[in-house]
Amino acid sequence: MEWLFDHLQLVIAVIVLIAYSLRGLKKGTETEADEELEDEPVYDPDEAERTRRIQEEIRRRILARQQGASPEPEPLFEAAGDEGREAVPSTTPPSRAEPLPPPIPTVSVDRREPSRGTGAAAANQAIIDRQRQLQEQLQALEAQRAKISETSDRIARRAGTKAGASRRPSTAAASGRLAIALRDDLRDPAGLKRAVVLREVLGTPPGLEFGPPRLPRV
Repeated sequence: MEWLFDHLQLVIAVIVLIAYSLRGLKKGTETEADEELEDEPVYDPDEAERTRRIQEEIRRRILARQQGASPEPEPLFEAAGDEGREAVPSTTPPSRAEPLPPPIPTVSVDRREPSRGTGAAAANQAIIDRQRQLQEQLQALEAQRAKISETSDRIARRAGTKAGASRRPSTAAASGRLAIALRDDLRDPAGLKRAVVLREVLGTPPGLEFGPPRLPRV
């Protein structure tokens, strides 16, 4: 600590040199586009005033130490008063105010549960509607089936009528043809003889024409 007070001027000079270096680097980064301004020395009145005060404080402490007095240590950097002193500007650049993101829209969700009565009524109504639809479909199918059955019966009756009508003329025609052929056959002597033989063979025997013979009584 005594070495620090003995070499206080050297310490202050190093601090001032570092501050000047940092300030120069800050100024150099901010003005990279203009190389001529970077080479020129920058004069800061606030920094010069601060350096002058520090040097006066160092001299006063050295004189007080030489005289044997022990003054109370005062801060190297005093706060600037309201009169005749300006506030030291901050070395940090002001941060740009970034635009705030748009507010996120909130979606309100209705968390109320549906009542059980409403759900049961809706289910019953759905069942009733389904049964009504099935009933209507069954009625439509029954009507279609009845219509098809009626159509098929009508077609069958028409087919039977036509078949009967066509059968009757064919039977009469066959009977007529048979009678004509029989008459023509009887006109022929050979055919007449054949007819007599067939009658005797296939007809009733002569003994049975007048009934069965009666047995004599004993």
